[in-house]
Amino acid sequence: MDLDSDGDGCPDLVEAGVKKFATTNLTYVDSDNTTASGIDLGIDSGIADAQIASTETFGTNGLANGLETAADNGTIAYTSTYSSRALSDTVNACLDSDGDGIVDLDDIDDDNDGVLDTQETKAIDVTCNIPVNNATNGLIFYDNDNGATCPNCLANAYLPSWSSNYFSFISNTPTVSGMTAPYSGSGVTGTPTTTAQAVAQGTYYQVQFTTASSYVVFDWISFYTTPANGRVRVDVSTDPNFSTSTTLYDNSVSVSSWAATIPMTDLVMSPYTTYYIREYWANFNGNADYAPAYGFRCPTTNEVPNPETFVDIDTDGDGKPNRLDLDSDGENFDLSEQPKWTIQPSKFQYCQFC
Repeated sequence: MDLDSDGDGCPDLVEAGVKKFATTNLTYVDSDNTTASGIDLGIDSGIADAQIASTETFGTNGLANGLETAADNGTIAYTSTYSSRALSDTVNACLDSDGDGIVDLDDIDDDNDGVLDTQETKAIDVTCNIPVNNATNGLIFYDNDNGATCPNCLANAYLPSWSSNYFSFISNTPTVSGMTAPYSGSGVTGTPTTTAQAVAQGTYYQVQFTTASSYVVFDWISFYTTPANGRVRVDVSTDPNFSTSTTLYDNSVSVSSWAATIPMTDLVMSPYTTYYIREYWANFNGNADYAPAYGFRCPTTNEVPNPETFVDIDTDGDGKPNRLDLDSDGENFDLSEQPKWTIQPSKFQYCQFC
């Protein structure tokens, strides 16, 4: 009984593809916010084309005959886009930025500047094939003991073959603050006993990942360490100064056979985004942490139910994405940057900027 399931102001009728299919076959009415019996329909009054007019032909099943492959068989004759468009408030199938009668979701040139949207955005790859996390797959290692624990790592990150498909940048050398390197529990400045103290003192170990064109999930941190009653806090931010951040874990760690794994909260990482991962350490009295590993996997459909297909670009930083900006670089040229012909009194003249 909700005419706008995702609350974006665009009726389900439109976002599910009903109107697109049956524009000339059915008539529509503007919405009322409640039914005659007072049931809230989840949309403001007066929203255009929210319901099929009651004057249309309906069979015994209550579905308009014009939407069925045959009257009363209950099989829709249109391709439904309900799941992908009507259940996500970030997807609005009513928006027509250039007013050409083709909604942006179906328009290959949203601002009618003659430049395809595919050239003015970054495409998102919704496929994912990261190997399942285990001792060698799905993990990116850092080494801090000159290759003794992780011979393939040496002083830099060990980058498995899949990593270049999902990350455009991975920090080569971790940033260490408030402790000696290699990352040593015995060399921590101020010897914090709680993660709150570690945060206040700036005692952390930080790496940076920039995602490529796919969604990925950061779900695992593991390391080798001397047994101790240590505590770790894991914060992630898209701001290098961590003015805002998300805490994925803040608790003690369990060490087994010199190895510790942090059961942190999983984080879905968006495409084309830089993430800073910071580990705060407290109460570790061992000698060193060898080869910390960061684990990644593919997202589930529940984690990314309606993935975007592109990411906007704003070249000139004016708050307007290139696909809706007639002057993407902010120097008063776009259409005029395309060579054109002008008609002079007695001849055609080729003009580059006129």
